[in-house]
Amino acid sequence: MLVNKDNALEILKSDVTDFLYPFKMGGEFNIVKYKKLILTLNDITRIYKSEELLPKKLLSEIYLTAEGISNESLYIKNFDLGSMAKEIMEKYYMLLSGESVDDPKPEVGRII
Repeated sequence: MLVNKDNALEILKSDVTDFLYPFKMGGEFNIVKYKKLILTLNDITRIYKSEELLPKKLLSEIYLTAEGISNESLYIKNFDLGSMAKEIMEKYYMLLSGESVDDPKPEVGRII
């Protein structure tokens, strides 16, 4: 499904529900659903890259998803949940700083 400003929150919530709730309730980890969530987040960073205003509910959903995954790392040791939560938080910070996943990554740091 194509993500746009009108349906971004609904698609994100659907992907989070599909991935996170089975994981939290029964420990069922589905890598395909996780990858779908990441692809949706990538699309959201592209859509909102040049926007001055971001929906609080969208930001909240992303943040709470990362926290929900991170908190499970205390109980589930089979997966690298810390890096998964970090990947989601990177998308969150991209949104806040007006970046997208398509932006080139510098080879070296900026000199100011």
